[in-house]
Amino acid sequence: MADPVARGAMFFAIASDETKMRRDAAKKFPTDFWSQDDDFHQSELKRAKSVAAEHGVRLGDALSAVDEGSRLNGHVLPLLGALDVRTFDREAVERVVEDLDRKISLDEEDDEEHLSWNTASNVWVLLSKMCKEMSNAKRKDLRVREDNPAALVRPPERGEKKAKQYLYPSEFRRLVECKEIDAAYRALYAFAVYTYARSNEIAALTWEDIDLEHWTIHITKSIDRATHKAKPTKTGITRRIPIELALRPLLAMLHSAHEKAKGKKSAPVVWMPDHEDRAILLREHLETAEVKRSELLTSNAHRHRLTFHDLRATGITWAAVRGDNPMQIKQRAGHKGFATTEVYIREAENLRQGFGEPFPPLPSELRVSSSVSAFRHRVPHGAAKFAWYGVEQRGIELYRATNANRAMSLLFSSKCSTFLSSPDFHFVHVSRRGSPSGNPGSGRSWHVPRADRWR
Repeated sequence: MADPVARGAMFFAIASDETKMRRDAAKKFPTDFWSQDDDFHQSELKRAKSVAAEHGVRLGDALSAVDEGSRLNGHVLPLLGALDVRTFDREAVERVVEDLDRKISLDEEDDEEHLSWNTASNVWVLLSKMCKEMSNAKRKDLRVREDNPAALVRPPERGEKKAKQYLYPSEFRRLVECKEIDAAYRALYAFAVYTYARSNEIAALTWEDIDLEHWTIHITKSIDRATHKAKPTKTGITRRIPIELALRPLLAMLHSAHEKAKGKKSAPVVWMPDHEDRAILLREHLETAEVKRSELLTSNAHRHRLTFHDLRATGITWAAVRGDNPMQIKQRAGHKGFATTEVYIREAENLRQGFGEPFPPLPSELRVSSSVSAFRHRVPHGAAKFAWYGVEQRGIELYRATNANRAMSLLFSSKCSTFLSSPDFHFVHVSRRGSPSGNPGSGRSWHVPRADRWR
């Protein structure tokens, strides 16, 4: 991790180019604000890579410096920036906390100043650490005062921690048995639940990590979302986990197909869509499979709708309901502390009656068909309910169009590179560069209900 001076230098090096990046993006896409935003973030990432190389640090450190600088500029410096760093007092820090509490209390829908309590907490962690460094920095030249002005200040208010989501075994069976969903996705969902590994750990798994002789999986790394390179697991813990009995036939079939294709040992075990698409696709697939429990599909003040990460929560909850040894659950899940595991165990204590059979057998047709498609890079056209599933998902972000006329006008412009249709939906893909592109992942996509076409 870079020291505070280096982090500040990296932030200013990247932030100083932001105005130009925004201006260039506006020139490229004068009327398309989504594409402007896309282009800006691509330019910012490219600049961050360059700055990270100049300072000899990881890309993640440079991106973290950008986040920290943005939090300071947006929420701290407007109140403390004009004060002398050597003399501002506890009362000044408390004014920042009061302002954070004010922003938390604002209406989420109607006020642009609104902050989630989690974001406010991140701002506070940064500010309190900064104040501590003023008196106790490892580098002596950064110590500018004797006291820590934030030492006795209470942090911002914390909101309600929203409930975790999970699938019941009956809902999971409907999902993996639904033949209208491509088998590649169903195999992925089964693998995610039955191993309860983190999504980026699954993305990093290769056949070298799978021991079919002893039926174990060795989880040693994950994929960094920013760099797409391997890195240590979230907690730094490597672990071997036993392969569930119900998952073994599927893994054996996938491995057999992999061997017949003469694939490399370093090939991924299962195919995965991009991180941004996983939750969207999972919820669409649940609806396709007639799993319509409202709390899985909609969020409110007390709970989040289901995300791909909740497949991990599903597997851990199932293990607790089944009565697995709590310490074994902790080790297999890769939890650093038992308190995290205990949350699932307490939930399971209230669920056993009528919950269903955890880790049920997988459908036999999934074991056969997924061996064909589970490690493809492109899902076969027409394999799923809606035609847009046939487009390669890598890099695509789906947006429900708020203005269908805009989507239709793009369809007839030179920017449109893909147009697919089904009885219920249109799918429009617009290339990033404003001309037809062979790679659907290079631009924006709209999933437009047919009924909205002429609205």
